[in-house]
Order: sequence, then structure tokens, then C-alpha cells
Amino acid sequence: MQNRKIPWARFAVEGALVVGSILLAFSIDAWWDSRRDYTRGRALLENLAEEFRAIKATQDMVMGWHKIAVSAAEQLLEVAAGDQLPSELNPDSVLAEVFLTGVSYNPSSGALDSYLALEPSGQGVDPELRSLIASWSGLVEDVAEDEIRISNLIDDQLSPYLVSSRILH
Repeated sequence: MQNRKIPWARFAVEGALVVGSILLAFSIDAWWDSRRDYTRGRALLENLAEEFRAIKATQDMVMGWHKIAVSAAEQLLEVAAGDQLPSELNPDSVLAEVFLTGVSYNPSSGALDSYLALEPSGQGVDPELRSLIASWSGLVEDVAEDEIRISNLIDDQLSPYLVSSRILH
């Protein structure tokens, strides 16, 4: 057997290069994942913002209808209290505004559901914004419950009262 000298320095350099290459690959992979997550999160937030803009526009329209219904209901209450409807108002149109303009609206939540499903940690999002986004569906449910209560109030109390007072036939 021949006594050969083992090149430990060369093995150490090659080992360091292999370890360094692996660490570099992990770093690049982590950077790429982070970039992909950021891009996906950005797209989700942009979709969410667009959905909220559409909801706001529709909600403003629904609020206008509700204001018309409330104004007409106030006029009916004044008539019930003994006042006369102003001559320029048609009783049928006032009744129609109360009973037909009450619109229920359940806003879309597709982007919100996607955001909450794909971004469970809310990484990169302000915690207060994340909390507000997460509470949105509860607020929508509260509004829907209020609309049901109002509809029941009209059906169970206002309509029978108007019929019994001969305001509505």
C-alpha cells in the first residue's frame, strides 16, 4: 500500500462549496416563494378592493331606495296621526314606495372568501385591516337580519294597522 497524502483542504473547499450551493438554492427558493406569496396577496387585495367598490356603488343605490321607503313611511305615519297627504302626492304611489322599494341586498363575497381561504395568516396585511376584512361577513349577516326584521314588522304590524285604519284597502 502506498502512503498517499489525503488533500483535506481540497475536500473542505469542495464541501463548503456544496453546502454554500445548497444554502444559496434554499435562499433563492425562499425568495421566490415570498415573491409569489406577495404577488398573490397583492392580487387578492386588488380583487377585494374592486369587489368593495362594486358593493359600495350598489349599496349607495340600495340606500337611496331605502331612503325613499323611509320618507314614504314617515308620510304614512303622519296620515295615520290625522294629517292629510299633500295634494301633490298620490296615496297609491306613497304606499308603493313603502312596500315596493324596500330592497334586500346581499353583497357578493367571492374575493373576500378567496382572500380568507388563501391568506389564513394575513401575512403582510395590517392586523387591523385583516380584522376588519374578517368581520365583513358578520356585518353583512347583521344587515340581512335587520332587513328580515323590518320586512316582518311591515307584514305583521304596519300592513294590518293600515288596513284597520282604512288607510290601506
